[in-house]
Amino acid sequence: MEQFSQVLQHIPEHRIIVCKECQYAVPPSQIKTHLTKHHPSMPAKTRREVASVAQNSNDLAQVGEGVIYPEPSDAAVEGLPLYNDGLRCVSEDEVGRPCEYICRTIRGIQEHCRREHGWVNSQKRGGNSRAKDKHSVNRLWQEGQSCQRFFIVSTWKRYFQVM
Repeated sequence: MEQFSQVLQHIPEHRIIVCKECQYAVPPSQIKTHLTKHHPSMPAKTRREVASVAQNSNDLAQVGEGVIYPEPSDAAVEGLPLYNDGLRCVSEDEVGRPCEYICRTIRGIQEHCRREHGWVNSQKRGGNSRAKDKHSVNRLWQEGQSCQRFFIVSTWKRYFQVM
């Protein structure tokens, strides 16, 4: 369908649909709402047809767990913004697998490390900042990581690392 490919890009290897103009993926169940809200110039009939094509596609993730995310060594996904300020957790889970959590805020990575890995910040507030610079901090994350995200919907939102 021509109208579909003008507005949306189907990326089968990840099982998602990306809005070309908005530059993020839209869950299939929210396509019609997305088009109504963000593309009101599109005729209502066309919006319904495009949404129907998306919702009836068997090769799209209908729930967040069905999305196939790129490996950290993969190239960036074309059509999505690339962020170079990611904070990636370097801890391992109980079985020794690396944690795949990545976000873009100090508060977010600290909350993750505290909740998931029992991290306690050794750097206390106040005091001599020059002396603190000489001490190593007990960070469980790496800064400056390249990352992207598919969705902006809270239950589907997740950053992932790319090369």
